[in-house]
Amino acid sequence: MRHGLGGVASVALRYYAVTADVRYRNFAWLTAHTVASRYTNKLWQDWGLEGFGELLLDSYTFLRDDRFLGLARYVAEGITPYLLKRVGGVAIPGNDLMKISCDFGLGSAGISMFLQRLRNPKQDLFCS
Repeated sequence: MRHGLGGVASVALRYYAVTADVRYRNFAWLTAHTVASRYTNKLWQDWGLEGFGELLLDSYTFLRDDRFLGLARYVAEGITPYLLKRVGGVAIPGNDLMKISCDFGLGSAGISMFLQRLRNPKQDLFCS
């Protein structure tokens, strides 16, 4: 998301929503299918599965295609093995996988938001 195609596709989705230009839609559609492969060892919003999952949820929302919701669930399955069960909740390791992180880009805040959106995709946080 931070340095790659996922962030560009996220912008293209929003351009499509505003302009209805099919070029933006097609680019975002192809990119969303690319990130759905789950080929990364990163978990987070800035770079990794959570950012890919957000793009897929945005694709589900903006393109109104239920297949993207299934792909977002598939991506989430790549995150869940890293969740650390703690008394009273779950923690998520930061970008080095050595310590717990609570920040948005490389920690639990971003991943938690993604999992919440995935659990309630019709109650989208960004658009209606």
